Amino acid sequence: MLDGPGDPTLDEPARTESTTAAAEKAFDAFAVACTASPACPLGPDPRGYVDELVFRLSRTALPAGDGDAVTAGATLRAVRSVLSQPARWPELQSALVAAGDGDPAGLVRILAPLGGPQGRYDAALATRCNDSRVRVTPGEAADLAGQWAQRFPLFGVAAAQDLVACGPWPSGGPVTPAAPQGAPPPPVLVIGTAQDPRSPQSGAERTAQQLATGRLVRWQGSGTGAYPRTPCVTGLVDRALLTGRAPSQPVVCPP
Repeated sequence: MLDGPGDPTLDEPARTESTTAAAEKAFDAFAVACTASPACPLGPDPRGYVDELVFRLSRTALPAGDGDAVTAGATLRAVRSVLSQPARWPELQSALVAAGDGDPAGLVRILAPLGGPQGRYDAALATRCNDSRVRVTPGEAADLAGQWAQRFPLFGVAAAQDLVACGPWPSGGPVTPAAPQGAPPPPVLVIGTAQDPRSPQSGAERTAQQLATGRLVRWQGSGTGAYPRTPCVTGLVDRALLTGRAPSQPVVCPP
């Protein structure tokens, strides 16, 4: 079972372009979920609220103690990290409101697992750089930032700038997958989530196409990872794992 796989046909910068588009879509779902309540702490326009906060922090970072500060880029990273976890969306709403009032503590708590000696950011960077054979130059990244600022107004510029992080990392040569051997494998469920900020649903679709026994499942939900958060997907996965039976046609699971 593959839950939220990336698109195996893409390399940089197309891969980051795809995930940035997905992050914008996921933010729209976050905004809709907030404004569905008349008490949305971000007001009637959550995107506008975050845009304004990021602009302010791009001028003056928010002091966070011990010489640290919450910058515009750190705020966007915090937002993207929580978009993949809908259960934490209320926490993100509160942290953004507090930051707007000058209190960075909520954003600092969200960012804490990403940095430091045990942080996830470095590990994710190493994986991303190892998975790409393309290195984007600063000039190319600047050109992309100009284009993506229009197409992806919240995350585009930061995503383009992040592309240069892999510049010093060694890049490998082309890899030719080995031909499959032996009997065909059992059915493999490939699950994509509609509003997944990390792994666009198109990645699951293309992965399923690449697998001889891939069985595509689309969940019309939000966040990263559909199993076991939805009964529809959970039932399909459990049946496949316990009995080896999987749907013969693509399945769409409701939110």
